Parts: sequence; structure tokens; C-alpha cells
Amino acid sequence: MIIINHVFIGRGPIKPADLFNILTWVSIGATINIYVANPDKGIDEKQHDFKSLFDVKGVVGDVTIAYDTHHYFSKYTLFEGQARGLADHVNIISLPKILKAHDELETEELRDFTVGWKNGILKFLVCMSDWWPEGQWNEEILQRVFTLVDATKFYLAATKQGLVCDMKVAPTKYFFLYEEVVNTQFISFQRGSAAAAGFENQLSGSMCEEIKARTIYAESGSKFGAGFGVKSVKVNARAFEKITAAHGMAMQRLCKVGLGVDTNKIPGAIKRVIDPEPAGWSGPVRVFKHPKDQSWAGRTLDANQKARAKRDIDEMAQEVCQMVLGGKPPFNKRSFGGDLFNMMDTLRKLSFFNIYS
Repeated sequence: MIIINHVFIGRGPIKPADLFNILTWVSIGATINIYVANPDKGIDEKQHDFKSLFDVKGVVGDVTIAYDTHHYFSKYTLFEGQARGLADHVNIISLPKILKAHDELETEELRDFTVGWKNGILKFLVCMSDWWPEGQWNEEILQRVFTLVDATKFYLAATKQGLVCDMKVAPTKYFFLYEEVVNTQFISFQRGSAAAAGFENQLSGSMCEEIKARTIYAESGSKFGAGFGVKSVKVNARAFEKITAAHGMAMQRLCKVGLGVDTNKIPGAIKRVIDPEPAGWSGPVRVFKHPKDQSWAGRTLDANQKARAKRDIDEMAQEVCQMVLGGKPPFNKRSFGGDLFNMMDTLRKLSFFNIYS
């Protein structure tokens, strides 16, 4: 069993690049939980449904949101029949609802260690329509969204079974080689940076039902969580970096007691992202964007990197299928872009999805 926990904060719908990654998870039998919050809805209202999140029977136009350079991708259409197939694997869960059910978490320790995170996230959500009016976008909103998403990822990794990952993260053909680790350990990976003890919170959590590791993870971040619960919306603009640091310190502690694993340090796991794929690369996940294209630092990209980030999903996904998933997809750009959902059937036929079945 594979459970993937995503966070979606916004008005929707999900972008084509993220849908591509969701399809690859679904194609290997994963259940997808998407924890959602909509700035146009009160915390007691329904945040999103499948139609609003996946644009069923609609057509998403070219995405031109300046801050989100890795989402400049082409149009796609998801029709009702196709949507029903995907909906069987996707659960859309109200983030405010699960936060308000905080007192139902398994143990008192887990509730106490994460209550600060819960309070801070709820403070963000209660007034989200005020700090993120429809049609507006600026640096302050950007930083708050990133902070809110990262805080939510920490909370989910501490409280929910499954792997919490960004929507830009998806499996490689080597994912099942890590099945034992995923099922028994709390995992994350390092990207070699000096910040946050090198650990990134793009991937965290465990399929293990045992909550000891999650409790240690929660306890390690409880001090920052308590402060976050007090400051929340007034938090420092770069608070998402501090949350990543809290994640890194928690992972260091888990690794020291034998309950956490850096997937990059498992023998054979040489690298962790593509573009280009290094020789001998065998990591469990890929990141569907240029590794230097950090959304919050998008303005630092050089001309070649910007061009790379704006490529059609058609071309980029072809590359992923061929370089990373280990197959030659039976489609061309012209036919591929018209109906993205057909990719799930295509992905299932690739050698990646048959090697371990």
C-alpha cells in the first residue's frame, strides 16, 4: 500500500504538471490524499470538490503565474468518464476539517507536540480571504502561501500515515526498491545544501503504522510549532525556511535513533532529481522541474533555465517517460497534449510499472 499526502492551497484547478505526477503515483497503485484549503471559502465550508480541483470537462488555459515558473504548461481537458477513473484513487480532504479534529489524534503526546502547528495553520486559514484576495498576487502573499504549505506538510508528516510530498515530486522506476524502507522508516532526503541540515521537506513521512517515529518527529518540531501557533500570520516572511530547518533537525534526530532514513544514503541512491539524469542515478523519486528552479527564487534563473522551465508539459513529460521511467511512450506531442488523462494508461504500459508486479 502506498499513501501519498499532498497539500493544495489555492483556488484551483491543479496544474497540468502536477496532474502528470498524480497520474504516475496512481499508475503504481497509490492512494492520493489531497488536503485542500480555498481562500474563497470559510473554514466551515466545503473547500474543493473533484470538479473544481481537476477542471472536469473544462479546459485549463496556459498558465502564466509569474511566481510559479515550473508550471508554464499547455492546456488539458479531463472529461467526466476519465475523471471517474481518477476519482477512485483520489481523496479530497478539507484541511480546516482535519485541523479542527486535532483532539482525535492517536495519543496525548502527539496532540500536545503538534497543537502549535494546528493553531498557527488555522490562524492563517481563518483570515486567508483577507490576505489573499481573488485576483491579487504579490511577494507577501507568496511568502505566506509557502509558509502555510510548509507548516501543513510538517503537521501531516507528524500526524498522518503516508508520504507527504510536494506535487512536483513523483516516483521513479526504482521506487519499489525502497519499499521496505518506506514501510518501516520515516524517510526524507538531502539535497546537499547547508541549510536545514541538508534535509528537504519535499518528501517526508512513512507508511509504517507505528507512531513512535511520528511522535519523535512532532516533538522535535514542537518548539518552533508553539511559536508558529502564536505568531502565524505575522510570522517572518521567510518562515518557510525555518520550517524546513525544523524538519531537518527532526530528521537528524530520527536518523540518530535508527527510525529515520535519508534515501540518498541508501546504497545505490546516488542522486534525487533529474535534468539531466546523472549516470547511475537510482533514487526513489524525481522532481518535475529544473533543480535550480526554486519557485521562491525564480527571478535568479538565467535565460536557458527560464526557457527550460517554460517548456510544454508535452515535451517535458516525454523526457520523463524516456529518461526516468524507462520506457518509450507510444504517443507524440500532437496526440499527447490533447488528452492528458490517457497518460495513465500509457504509464501503466511502461516497463517501470511492470518490473515489480
